[in-house]
Amino acid sequence: MNQQDTPQIDPNLLNMMASAQSQQSNSLYTVPTMLVDLPSRGLLYSEDHPLYGKETVEIKYMTTKEEDILLNSSYIEKGVVLDRLLESVILDKRVKVESLLAGDKAALQIACRVNAYGEKYEFNYACSSCAEKNPTSVDLNKLSHSDIDFEKIKSDGGILIKLPVSKKAIKARILTGGDEEKILERIKQKKKHGFSEQFIIERYRQIFESIDGDQDPMFIASFVQNMSIRDSRYFMKEYSRMLPAVDFVFSDTCSECGHENKGGIPVGLSFFYPE
Repeated sequence: MNQQDTPQIDPNLLNMMASAQSQQSNSLYTVPTMLVDLPSRGLLYSEDHPLYGKETVEIKYMTTKEEDILLNSSYIEKGVVLDRLLESVILDKRVKVESLLAGDKAALQIACRVNAYGEKYEFNYACSSCAEKNPTSVDLNKLSHSDIDFEKIKSDGGILIKLPVSKKAIKARILTGGDEEKILERIKQKKKHGFSEQFIIERYRQIFESIDGDQDPMFIASFVQNMSIRDSRYFMKEYSRMLPAVDFVFSDTCSECGHENKGGIPVGLSFFYPE
């Protein structure tokens, strides 16, 4: 085709198309976004994960679309409402909610709550001394991240904990949202077939990678079934201390007896459904 045969586009038509695109762009509201600091700093993801080496992740502010997600009865019934919420606000769609480490997932949920309903979170707690019901509040923006030795965890290839009674060395993995779903599914299946639910045992089965280097699932299942309470409490305390997480501990003085209470912030329905 020579130059004379080349179709010519009317300049006026081009101007009209550009004007229409500009008007359409100006008519769309751009939702503000924010960067959320990750407790893991991206250091504990595999190299093929989109958050590998990323200290932050960008999310959009919650909108009426996300409020509809929170009110979706089907999501609530299935227990997936908060996962659907995070799927909606995370801008990088390569990031799958089920692949998030638990601490990073909690940090994102807190950020969503703050940008939607504010940083002040009010709740009631019972005094550990006199059982008086006390109202209190915390500033969610002031919650800190756990201080852990990332280099030690990376060099060991996981979390290593030696138990005080059995003297067994446990290699533990850091759970993701997908791991949590597997735990809940096993518990659900046990309940369905009339077996006891065994919350602690199923959690340990998912956390334990090996015992003294032994990765046999049957041996791990047998060990966690017969693990001493002292070993269990020691393991969970050490494991929790070494996890990248948000520190949910609060302290408050009882209005009735003056006792100084310290405990975990209760994250109930009012966290995402404030009055």
